[in-house]
Amino acid sequence: MNPITWAMIVEESKADTPIPKPPRYDDRNFVRTTRFGAQAMSGLHWDRPVRLGGILHWPDAGKASPRQLSIYTVRRIVDGYTSKDKTTSILLNYMLGQDYPLERLPQHVVDALEATERGASRKNIVRLSRRQRQIIFDDAKRHSLCLHHHLQTYVHDRAPDKTHSFRRFRLSDEFGPPDKLPPKPYIRESLRLKAAYMMREQDGRNADGKTKQQARERFSRVMYPDGLFAWQFHYDFHRTGRAYLRDVGQSGPWIDSEKLGRHTRHVSDRSVFPLRSLIPQEMDGLLGAQKNVGYSSIVSAAIRLHDQCVTIGQAAGAAAAVALRHETQPRSLLENRSLLEEVRHALCGEVSDGSPVLIWPYRDLPAKHPAFVAINRLAARGDLPMDPRAVDFKPDARADGDWKEQVVALTAKQLEQATLPKRPGGTLSRGEFCRRWWNLTAKLPVLAYKRLSADDADKVGIPDIDDPTPFLPGDPVRWGLASPPADQDGLPSASLTNDKSARCFNFIGKGSKPVAGFTSDIGLPFDETRGHGWGRNIGGNNRRRNVYPESQRDTFLFTRGTDRWECVVPNGKWTVTVCVGDSGHEQVGQTLAIEGVVAIKNANTTSGWFIERTVIVEVKDGRLTLDLGTPDRMRNTCLNWVYLIRS
Repeated sequence: MNPITWAMIVEESKADTPIPKPPRYDDRNFVRTTRFGAQAMSGLHWDRPVRLGGILHWPDAGKASPRQLSIYTVRRIVDGYTSKDKTTSILLNYMLGQDYPLERLPQHVVDALEATERGASRKNIVRLSRRQRQIIFDDAKRHSLCLHHHLQTYVHDRAPDKTHSFRRFRLSDEFGPPDKLPPKPYIRESLRLKAAYMMREQDGRNADGKTKQQARERFSRVMYPDGLFAWQFHYDFHRTGRAYLRDVGQSGPWIDSEKLGRHTRHVSDRSVFPLRSLIPQEMDGLLGAQKNVGYSSIVSAAIRLHDQCVTIGQAAGAAAAVALRHETQPRSLLENRSLLEEVRHALCGEVSDGSPVLIWPYRDLPAKHPAFVAINRLAARGDLPMDPRAVDFKPDARADGDWKEQVVALTAKQLEQATLPKRPGGTLSRGEFCRRWWNLTAKLPVLAYKRLSADDADKVGIPDIDDPTPFLPGDPVRWGLASPPADQDGLPSASLTNDKSARCFNFIGKGSKPVAGFTSDIGLPFDETRGHGWGRNIGGNNRRRNVYPESQRDTFLFTRGTDRWECVVPNGKWTVTVCVGDSGHEQVGQTLAIEGVVAIKNANTTSGWFIERTVIVEVKDGRLTLDLGTPDRMRNTCLNWVYLIRS
């Protein structure tokens, strides 16, 4: 689990106020605290791999003013540069090596725990007695006080500006106890609810595991059909291990260390929180809230921000209100879509005394927009056409006819009523169309969920407790709420497959089973006798993902950098349709030109979605040419199939 931290509030004084040296103080506990510490102690040998000097919280001498020091700004409560009394107050919580991991406890803590009960030092903290936990809490307090002493002494002695050093920062008197520390530690995790569904990292993390800085905006891998509010954050799991000096061991100084396999900087995609994660698996009359909800330890690290916890409380309150109104147990909300929509109405309805909650994580939809409620409710109900990368709704853009038809068709799938109201006419923005359409359909009964099996509602072989989309048949690891539209599903259209004059090529690996109607291309160099091929042998650049049964969209050849494919054809005009994408992974920056005509440029595809493009070109040299990729060898262009039709 995440480390605990004993927070401190320190406030600036007009005179030096150093605290006494705490027991077992050792500067080497804080090698990550400052640049000075990292430089002075980087030669120490720890018993676990650690990175030193990467986190800097103090500037080089003379290069920054005190107000620019990150320690002054990250969790500043009162800004002394703007307050009347010119003093600063700061919350120290996690910064500067202050975390207290719960693994490999220091030897003096182990000894104290073992004195109370044999084996106590190896127990999970939640299974310890109150007296035993206090032993750990007292050492966490001591560790925080050691940090404060380190800032007041070691850092002060090396600070370029002694006037604004931490020697003048004293512990606040606001908490009362003699040690001037809060009565309880900061705990980033809580006991988690065994819920109807436990949210998992793989549901909400982008497929490539990019860092927060590198992430490309998209909706999450699974959009839960019972989503109640939107969220997004990186999986902020702190360092959970300890490293001790090799020649001293657990009796000496330690620093927090990152355990193998723990990644703390993956960013979630734009996600929703499911109703099922508020409702226990078995107990009636109970709803989770705050951090006592159904998610994994890793996911809890991303949904523990205060604003998200507040919204969890709103969602739990709305669910409780609906259950009480209907005199039913909360678990009955799980399979009743009408009650689910009531909960959503409580969160995102036409309210006059507050802001409606964002249910669907569109990026460009402010709460004050006139169509905010309508767009959110339609999206959550499943009435809006979706693309995993279309995180901007563009509510003020013109609603074209095809899009409006798609909305109406999707609404028809969500409602019990066979005949829908007449579609709003005229020239409308997308937001205004949604607002009018929602007004016409909001009170119509939604189609009820159908349970096909006692513990596997959609009967796909995945128990409901493990199925993020229990009432949506299909593979839940693909984008949960919607299937790719016909022009992005990786399958040739009927107009292509029905054209007997078409020449069609499937790009596969050596040994793959041929597909009827396609010529297999396995990446060999161009050959006049064969009549098609590549500028070089790229046969090793093939993949079969085993996601789809159809080879033509499950296999591909890819280029990293630039490559050329050619096919011998008569001169004249040709209609060429190509498909690029990857059934199993996100691909970024794909580019393809046909006879010099750019068909796809710097385009991204998500897992299981494709780009299909058709262009008309003229061949003058007896060879139709496809140029794939760009000089940037960090990007792949994945070619699935191509159709050539004489115009």
